[in-house]
Amino acid sequence: MKRTIITFSIIVICMFFLAGHAQTNSGFYYYHGNEMPITINPNCYTVYFNDTSTVFAQNIINNNIVNARIITNDGVTNSQMAYQIQIENNNYDSVVNALKQDVSVVDVEPVIGTEYLNSVSNLIYVKMSNPNNVQSMISLAGSLNLHYHGGVAASGDWYLLSVDKNSLKNSIESANLLWESGLFEDVDPGFIFNFTPNSFCVSDSLFNTQWNMAAINACDAWTLTTGSPNVKVAVIDKGVDVSHREFSNTNTIFSYDLITHSSPARLYSDGGVFYHGAHVGGIIFANHNANKIAGVAPDASLINISHSLWVDNTNAWQLGAGIDSAVHHGARVINNSWGDNGGTANHLHSGYIEDAIDRAIGNNVVLVFASGNHSVRMDYPATYRDEILSVGSVSNTLLKSISSGYGEKLDVVAPGNGVYSTQNNNGYIYMGGTSMAAPHVSGIAALMLSVNPNLTAKQVCDIIEKTAQKVHPESYHYSDTVGHPNGLWNKKMGYGLVDAYNAVKAALGYDLYISDLQGDGGANNQNLTVMDSPDLWLRRANDNGTQHQIAGNGLNYIYVRVHNNGTAP
Repeated sequence: MKRTIITFSIIVICMFFLAGHAQTNSGFYYYHGNEMPITINPNCYTVYFNDTSTVFAQNIINNNIVNARIITNDGVTNSQMAYQIQIENNNYDSVVNALKQDVSVVDVEPVIGTEYLNSVSNLIYVKMSNPNNVQSMISLAGSLNLHYHGGVAASGDWYLLSVDKNSLKNSIESANLLWESGLFEDVDPGFIFNFTPNSFCVSDSLFNTQWNMAAINACDAWTLTTGSPNVKVAVIDKGVDVSHREFSNTNTIFSYDLITHSSPARLYSDGGVFYHGAHVGGIIFANHNANKIAGVAPDASLINISHSLWVDNTNAWQLGAGIDSAVHHGARVINNSWGDNGGTANHLHSGYIEDAIDRAIGNNVVLVFASGNHSVRMDYPATYRDEILSVGSVSNTLLKSISSGYGEKLDVVAPGNGVYSTQNNNGYIYMGGTSMAAPHVSGIAALMLSVNPNLTAKQVCDIIEKTAQKVHPESYHYSDTVGHPNGLWNKKMGYGLVDAYNAVKAALGYDLYISDLQGDGGANNQNLTVMDSPDLWLRRANDNGTQHQIAGNGLNYIYVRVHNNGTAP
């Protein structure tokens, strides 16, 4: 969302939008003298910082759900950057007051709405009823601890005020009091709108909330493939709720619960709330179906294997059995958003799980594990073998999430903070952690295998590592490192942020390819004759026909249908 000083021509547009809320839950703002009802999100805050590099600011940004980053380019306030932050708490005012205590915070304003979220600006625009009353306006602003910034350029009789954390009221409350003073012909609270052109690459209505897909260049990757039902991705987790509307077209080929030893997979809760498995599954499989969100590889097939992931005396062998079961049912990729919560500090190992991992690797399976959320150390078994893709987390600033585990075994990072995905019972929720980062990588692996099923698991991992984006090189020193042969590496970021498009393009390996079977993506190299191919046909005459002809004497022509006319990697 971009915030600029609004000129008179833009202010007219504001009548089509509802926004605002006061810390006292007044539930309205004034528009042309009329009270316009609004809904304040009780768990969201627009936080303005004068310094986002402080420990406090980084803790707030990285340890909470960030819905949006807002550019503050007004040139008059002390704000460097604003974030729309979601903090679950039963006391709205106490969170606001706690945030205001830190010196890096300039102001805290509300967020409007519960599904479509609009941040509230710390700017207020006022239009004088009588231009000769400017001094009265300045005096009133001073009594409310507002800042006066003079006239808005070229607007004539509009003036700019601003709010900060020392003001008596927030922006909406202050605007309401200004209107009620009778000094003004109009008061505009200066709401923050998302005027970005609607150019979604998918039809899903809340795709603009999925910063994570933009970060991994998913839209470009989807011009090459959205996955193939022939590629089976296993999710070993708390159960994917396949009844969710986002999975209405998902091909679930096997569903099994590791605790009851029965089908189908069960749904296990997190403190009474069912979401972890569904959230992970949504990141990979959410259909591009004009609902709300889009997954990385919606056309891949799901192997849904559930486990409570609770601490019990059989979880090691059950999870090992889950890996074996996934391999047995043809998984090419296995997503494991679980680990021992940093317990590798005690050097504990499970021979049973390791044996299952060894068998999976021996069967050419891409194993993806979350690196864990214990910052200075990584979870086990993500650290067990180099062939495992160990995935850390970044926030929407593309900086390492504070809690993301890192170390010598870290391979890549993926979006993990404030990721919007599915919740059970047709719900949606923001979640954070390396559990959310791992399925991005599993989805990318599925896309790669969809265009080139002949890739080995090692080739998939090598390509993902080699094509990773070296984000924030000024903060992380990527360098040639022993034991990391696929390019410049950093212990906090691995080879960098995964790039779906470049990984899929590299998996193709070529720009002209021939499909020798319907739907094989052009990479299934079987013996073929010209007469068998839907993408290769022969004609005796040089014309545009697409029907096969029998070769004859003289000049014959072979026509090739091109599916990917991009640039060679």
